[in-house]
Amino acid sequence: MKKRFLVLLVAVFTIISLFPAGVYADLGINYQKQSVPLQG
Repeated sequence: MKKRFLVLLVAVFTIISLFPAGVYADLGINYQKQSVPLQG
């Protein structure tokens, strides 16, 4: 189970790295609008 989670984590980071920084930042802004940021 741990190995499967690790593979999934690597896949997520790979997908994130493939996206342009602007797209990732835009998603982050939209996410913060919908939920309370963990860090004040």
